Amino acid sequence: MKKIVISTDSCVDEFKSILKQMQVEYMPMVYILDKEYRDNFDSQEEYDAFYENMKKGALPTTSMLNAYEMEEYFERIIKEKDCDIVHIALSSGLSGTFDNTALAAKTIMKKYPDNKIFVVDSLAGTHGQNLLLGIAVKKRDKGKTAANIFDELQEVRHRIQHWVVIDDLFHLRRGGRLSSTKAILGTMLKTKPILAMNNIGKLEIRSKAIGTKKAIKALANKLIEANIDNTEDNLIYIAHSHCIDNALVLKNLVQKQFDKVTVKIKNLGPIIGSHTGPGALVILFLGKEKLKEKK
Repeated sequence: MKKIVISTDSCVDEFKSILKQMQVEYMPMVYILDKEYRDNFDSQEEYDAFYENMKKGALPTTSMLNAYEMEEYFERIIKEKDCDIVHIALSSGLSGTFDNTALAAKTIMKKYPDNKIFVVDSLAGTHGQNLLLGIAVKKRDKGKTAANIFDELQEVRHRIQHWVVIDDLFHLRRGGRLSSTKAILGTMLKTKPILAMNNIGKLEIRSKAIGTKKAIKALANKLIEANIDNTEDNLIYIAHSHCIDNALVLKNLVQKQFDKVTVKIKNLGPIIGSHTGPGALVILFLGKEKLKEKK
């Protein structure tokens, strides 16, 4: 059996040194300010500086990975390791990166027919991707084939739930997800929209809360609504964009309700963070099923 390499893009939002420890390859994604920058963040200071810059008025944009650079990336890995690859991509509902990555994989497999590349549309982002990554690494370490790992991820991805509270409605308006009028009224009323990732990997506004405290409580309650298992091997991610105090409050609420689950606080990276702005708070977990698309 060929060596298996687990791969992802940097929207997994994990410290890059940790990915290296996990023996995971990654492709850094691009955000744009005065020039293009790659998301190779590997320290808390880098995440903090990015959001401090946004607070001072910086308005970063993002760019999807193109097929040519993904071809180069896959070819390098195959030349170095003569392996099969399982690559976990940012949701196709959020970016064209998945389509370009899948196209690149097909091109490289024609060039290297003895090597297989399985590209997973995660239908997820940030630490939703990280949940899939952890599963893939465990399967790799147990000696599963690339096809086995791919099939498992194709199944599990439909259970990942993302619940998001946005602090500053300006960034939703800038991204076209909220009208100017609603953004202004929501800001005046201190409305916090609560978004979720649906079954086709797109973010949509599901509800709202008045004030930060109620919004944080609403996120904690999503675990109760999902009826998750209160076991140590159940991993809950809390991700934030430069609002660690709110993340700690949410963690405390979760642990009061579910005293056995494992809760990890992580950063939202610059790609997702460019669209949420500072102050966003996310809870991510494996539920019984994914949310259906709103009609």
